[in-house]
Amino acid sequence: PVQTGNYYLVDDVNVPTMGLLEATEDVKLCLNGKTITVTGENGRAYRVSGALTITDCTAATDENGVYQAGKITGGWSEHGGGINVEGDGALYIESGNISGNHAKYGGGVYVADDAVCVMSGGSVTGNVASQDGGGIFADYPVTVTGGVISGNSAKYGGGYYFDEPDKK
Repeated sequence: PVQTGNYYLVDDVNVPTMGLLEATEDVKLCLNGKTITVTGENGRAYRVSGALTITDCTAATDENGVYQAGKITGGWSEHGGGINVEGDGALYIESGNISGNHAKYGGGVYVADDAVCVMSGGSVTGNVASQDGGGIFADYPVTVTGGVISGNSAKYGGGYYFDEPDKK
């Protein structure tokens, strides 16, 4: 598990399938324009049971107006190809990109049980779910105040799939 604290990537990182990163405490990750790539099937970049804040300290728009930021990519899992948040976990997406991940449920992000997901910036794009929630799958509503969810695909809910409409 990753210890509580602030982490700042200085290089691209490859996460082998069995080298899953776990945020069991409060972790703030600055992607710094770098990429976390899952190398191999049946693994995701992060499993969160504490609190994980994703940001990109150096994200900027290039000369063509295209947003350039670090990303989490390459994950393959049944629940949450990029990030899986369960139990009392919390995910805060402030900037950065969760893209190019695959899962049965929640290609980019999977949020279950009493977990929380708040998106105030960044993007969840180009993820695929074979069943529900190409971008984000959630048992509870996800709070989105900014950022972009686009270009994801799934059988049901390409961008966002809310599994329990009776929960508030």
